[in-house]
Amino acid sequence: MGEHWQYAGSGEYIPQDQFEENFDPSVLLSETHLLSELTWGGRPYKHWYENTEHCHAEIHFLENFSSKNGSCIITWYLSWSPCAECSARIADFMKENTNVKLNIHVARLYLHDDKHTRQGLRYLMKMKRVTIQIMTIPDYKYCWNTFLEDDGEDESDDYGGYAGVHEDEDESDDDDYLPTHFAPWIMLYSLELSCILQDFAPCLKIIQGNHMSPTFQLHVQDQEQKRLLEPANPWGAD
Repeated sequence: MGEHWQYAGSGEYIPQDQFEENFDPSVLLSETHLLSELTWGGRPYKHWYENTEHCHAEIHFLENFSSKNGSCIITWYLSWSPCAECSARIADFMKENTNVKLNIHVARLYLHDDKHTRQGLRYLMKMKRVTIQIMTIPDYKYCWNTFLEDDGEDESDDYGGYAGVHEDEDESDDDDYLPTHFAPWIMLYSLELSCILQDFAPCLKIIQGNHMSPTFQLHVQDQEQKRLLEPANPWGAD
């Protein structure tokens, strides 16, 4: 059991252009980026992972996780939700690490109409120590203030980076970041995630045009489905 939290990935902070491009829910870039925050013993650590040719971002995290005594809370901000295979690996990880709670926030739903992908997400969402939700506007703002690459030197320690590095700096520019224009996509993806959890047929249709932005359409199958789907709040819970 290692004393220190071991990292192997892209770094502690994500460049601003990478964050803006890859976490925009209105576009469908192929790369997956994972911003992780791990709290152990009341102290947070953070890191940024991305897909490589042979490994998904989620697996990069799991393979570099070093278990320690005590409760652990892990929060992920993912540009895409896990695929079916990653969901299975995450489920196995949670069974092996009973001291861990995992909160997953996703910008988009990957292969949301695929049966196996939906089953994997539904299985994870039914685990007691796992939550999955669509990123809200406050989530985007939090990631902007917490995970963006700084121009200065990082005051990191042996544990791979303390999450409070930016807290004492002037963040007046950060306060201006509020992507309210993401609200329609947040609501659509949230409704689709609700369909997955309740084992409904897909209600979201995404049409990828040539050299054009994708078109998002909502198709509710029947009145029962419409009644059970709760309106999504892009600002999160009240």
